[in-house]
Amino acid sequence: MSLAWSTEIDKPNVSAYRWHDVRFIGAVIGRYVLPDRPYAGHEKMPVYACRLCSISTRLLVVFGPLIGEKGENVACHFDEFGIVRGKIVRRLASGFVIEIEMSESERDKLGAKIDWQKKRI
Repeated sequence: MSLAWSTEIDKPNVSAYRWHDVRFIGAVIGRYVLPDRPYAGHEKMPVYACRLCSISTRLLVVFGPLIGEKGENVACHFDEFGIVRGKIVRRLASGFVIEIEMSESERDKLGAKIDWQKKRI
């Protein structure tokens, strides 16, 4: 029995990138929101400035003024990478680690953007 696929359509929906394959380490300015937090007294959800320290297709590390709780949802925006959503998996002294939640095709696009950023620097 052959494990090779006969056509492109038969391939499973698996990202070409593994969590350790593509990683960018560098300071990138962005912003984030913690959508699950109550924001009484504000008409709009508070947006916080942040600095991206590292990103892969699975995890990202962000430093910011308000440290979210483990398991809390977060949405970040970086001009270089777009909007990235996920859950906080670890708190740090001045930031947190986010496990990225996206489809495999979105992960492929993010991996390509990370590759491009690595080559640009």
